[in-house]
Amino acid sequence: MLRLLAAVLLLLMCTASGSAADTDCVASPTRKCVLGMAAEASVAAGKIVSLSGKDQDSSDRYLLVWNSWVDIFKIAASTGELDFALSIAPSVDKQFAGFDTTELIAALKLAGRDVDLAPLLKQTGGDDRSADMVFGPALVAAGRTADFKAFAASRNYEPYDIVAMEAAGKFLAGKSTEGLTLIDALHGSFRKAAGVNTLAILQGTGHGDVATPLVQYQDLGTVNGVEACALVAQAAKDKALAEKCLAAASPLSEAAARDHAYLYAVGPQLVGALAAVGDWQEALKILQQLEPADQMT
Repeated sequence: MLRLLAAVLLLLMCTASGSAADTDCVASPTRKCVLGMAAEASVAAGKIVSLSGKDQDSSDRYLLVWNSWVDIFKIAASTGELDFALSIAPSVDKQFAGFDTTELIAALKLAGRDVDLAPLLKQTGGDDRSADMVFGPALVAAGRTADFKAFAASRNYEPYDIVAMEAAGKFLAGKSTEGLTLIDALHGSFRKAAGVNTLAILQGTGHGDVATPLVQYQDLGTVNGVEACALVAQAAKDKALAEKCLAAASPLSEAAARDHAYLYAVGPQLVGALAAVGDWQEALKILQQLEPADQMT
């Protein structure tokens, strides 16, 4: 929200002699016109920043603009301004391919606006499965259990995928114990797959901060497992988990270096996790092992 307000302030400073519409918005602001002004500010900022710069400042500026778009979409989706979000999606995707539309996808599905969802997915390179992994948990989080069961029955997903979606919804609703119970009701590889997929859903939709209990299903003897662990530790700012990830990664570095998996995946994520919890000494040790390109991630 602070980024969004900053974007509006930037626009006001840069357009003192703005249009009548802008003047009306300042005099009597509505949610939609404020979102519109924030979007205009982000478009203007996006024209002067890019990933072409090689320095950290360039990356930081680009990330700030990217995050402002994420904020705009989240606010628009959560407050019912779906038409506004849809109207600016094409131009945003053109400049920031891969931007996060999960909140908008969930809102459109919950509102029964599938007719608008298909063009959005086509525009942003999404697919039905990625939309389902957002929509399914959103139904559960909203308490629409019957609708979720009907939705699950209409799809041809594996049992562990269905459980993962339902468990993710429980986590989103603040009912992590119920989510874990659903996962633990499965056995063997299905149980592990459900746990791993639940974490992936939460991480992929920007909710890795609540996924700490799901790290238990990861294989910390693998690069993928440690990477997932570090991402959750960073999102949750969990010092104990960050230290656990670091300990698990130590035996991996030499073996993984043969295919650069450590440098390109585990290393940068560990730096992020350790920095997030204030362990700068360990973060710097890892950072010094990375190539310059990896240090920018």
